[in-house]
Amino acid sequence: METNTAASELNPLLDTEVVDEYTEAIHDSEDSVETDEDEELTWIREHVELHKQTCWLTRPSMFQLCFLLVGITLAMSMSEGTRRIVLVKLACNSSLDSKGFCSPVNTQLILSTFDQYALLGSTILSFVAISQFGLSDLYGRKPFLVAGVLSFTVSNCLSFYFYHYDTFQFGWLLASTIVSALGGGYMLIGTIVNTCVVDLNSKPSQRANALARVSAFTNAGQFLGPILGTQLSAWAKAAYDANTGKKFHIAGVTQSSKVLQSELFILKLELVIEIALCLFVVFVFSETRTPKALARSRANSVTTRSSSESNQGGNDIGIVYRLGTMLSPLKALLHGTGKVKVMVISLTLVIVFDQVLMIGFGQVILNWVVFKFDFEATDISYLLSIFSISRVVSLLVLLPFFQTTVLKGWLKFRVLKSRLDMVDLILIVMALVVDIGVFGLLYVARSKANVYASLSLWSSASWTVPVLIAAVLKYFPTSKVGEFYSAQALLQNILMVVGPLAIMGIYKWSLTNEWDSFIFLLYGGFMAMFIAVMLTCKVVSGLKSSTEEERVVRRATSVNFASVVPEDDDARV
Repeated sequence: METNTAASELNPLLDTEVVDEYTEAIHDSEDSVETDEDEELTWIREHVELHKQTCWLTRPSMFQLCFLLVGITLAMSMSEGTRRIVLVKLACNSSLDSKGFCSPVNTQLILSTFDQYALLGSTILSFVAISQFGLSDLYGRKPFLVAGVLSFTVSNCLSFYFYHYDTFQFGWLLASTIVSALGGGYMLIGTIVNTCVVDLNSKPSQRANALARVSAFTNAGQFLGPILGTQLSAWAKAAYDANTGKKFHIAGVTQSSKVLQSELFILKLELVIEIALCLFVVFVFSETRTPKALARSRANSVTTRSSSESNQGGNDIGIVYRLGTMLSPLKALLHGTGKVKVMVISLTLVIVFDQVLMIGFGQVILNWVVFKFDFEATDISYLLSIFSISRVVSLLVLLPFFQTTVLKGWLKFRVLKSRLDMVDLILIVMALVVDIGVFGLLYVARSKANVYASLSLWSSASWTVPVLIAAVLKYFPTSKVGEFYSAQALLQNILMVVGPLAIMGIYKWSLTNEWDSFIFLLYGGFMAMFIAVMLTCKVVSGLKSSTEEERVVRRATSVNFASVVPEDDDARV
């Protein structure tokens, strides 16, 4: 689940790898490699030879990327439960009445409002930073990675300072949280890692293997972090706290509570890891883009910029031009005609809305389990660990089993390369039905065990988005895959400005009306709507179990890691 910094709910690296495995469509054509790709491969080999004499720790490698990702995810997931409890305590202290008690509802309203504005501000600010990431082709990946990790660490340092106050310093905590987005935050770090993998592995087949390793290390950090945090928290309570048996309860009217030294210890440890990572990216991490590739990109940039400036007649035209350029990737969603256009738009909207809803859900669920079931930092840590490991098993074990063994092997469904097929449809609808069941279970949940079981079941069928992406890419030729990813990311960022904000607003309304579980009914309704869209797509496309390929001449769409970073003439160098 994505929380303050968490990337526990959606791992873009893992999702892309699942799309890779799901489509089974990595087709490298060695005989048709373009000249610039040969040149790029030569430069990469020269870059490797140049660094052969350097220490293994400092040369550009997958080890550096994996080490960085493990460190970041470990630090985030290790402290997330403790951070949430600290915020609850401060919010409670800010809503005390004349008798020294606070209402759980008022506490939740403060936290929900904070999450609303933090997510809105971070989304807008990080969008600006991410939109400039194309400059990394000219100046290298390392400056952007340094900016991302530094802003991330500075944000947590500032927040740690304000955790020492007795009450919730709303404005200052909000500002310190948004500081992370100045450098793009975790989202930009993930994008940089994606691009660095492309830099280090020129062939799509190499990228797929590299992506698998990076995904494994990322999820290892997300799984081990909460477990490590729980053990360290237990030790810190015995070492630092006077009343180790005293628990902080939020499931009822609560008295004023102070942040414990053991809780601050966990947050300090997070900062130590992040500061060490800052030193690593500044002094040890090596640029993955070759010097010759950087030089060519700069030369091409000068030519492109001169051409663009000559086409702009004035300031007003320039503004309109830049706005149009920013939104131009959305045209890719209008691909095709007739039924194809309907299918592309429908499937893409389901993808984007599902992702935005899940990001908002990640904010709501942590507040809700603390409010409803008195979750402590330990409980939240276990929740994140269970969710992470269940999702890995789902995407890397259960999805291939259902797709290959059950649907293709036992039930003999055809796999179509140029359109949505029954395998896609059944897998998507199956996952959405599981989602509806999970939200229903959460609505009637009466204990912590119910929550653990529900979310474990939910993550065990979390392949909706990867399968949807693989399905919609069938309608695009290989040369247009990058354009689709750009359009999908842009549309998602636009909806992120209002989506999670609206979700938190609905959650706050449900709290004030003593109907805290209403949000799960709403989510169940959205999942049912997505099923209706998928069944409508089946009817519109005339899909049946006997449906065959419509276009047999077309080359099969290759869905691989290269698709994550659009490769035009400039980007390849």
